[in-house]
Amino acid sequence: MRLIDQYTSFCLIIAHPDDETLFFGPLINYFSNQSNISLYLLCLSNGNYYNKGYIRENELLSACRIIGIRQANIYILNNENLQDNPYIYWPSDVIIKEVYSFISKHHIECIITFDCYGVSHHLNHISIYNAIKIIKEDKSLLESSNLKIILTLNTCNIFMKYLGIYSLFWLLIKRRSLR
Repeated sequence: MRLIDQYTSFCLIIAHPDDETLFFGPLINYFSNQSNISLYLLCLSNGNYYNKGYIRENELLSACRIIGIRQANIYILNNENLQDNPYIYWPSDVIIKEVYSFISKHHIECIITFDCYGVSHHLNHISIYNAIKIIKEDKSLLESSNLKIILTLNTCNIFMKYLGIYSLFWLLIKRRSLR
């Protein structure tokens, strides 16, 4: 049994509309084919960096409908302290409050989010990781929730990111050199 198959309630925590498809598309596709799980999406901002938050919210809802997340399981926040801006760290305490409230209400067992590099080095993404790390280290928060595990994406270096299929050659060379 794979690790991910041990849980039934998952929450994908993203910073903005489009993160779901840009960074988590294959995972969402996997979950959409599983009948025994509940997948929630918590989007911490409406992506209003270019004053198009309303449009981006609707795009997120449309994308989720296509990729298989139930609309009742999608939550988009518009907190004044969590506004889309690639150059600003979000306050951890605000993220923790929002996330903890959400995972408690929905009995979430597994959080999936960004790693410490935020995939694209976007400071809002990194802020989510930093806040989730605090939750992970706070025994009282963990004990008072249903949360069992936190999973993060694995940011690859920029060279690998843009090589596409050619990155396989690099991985093969690297793997052989490790033997």
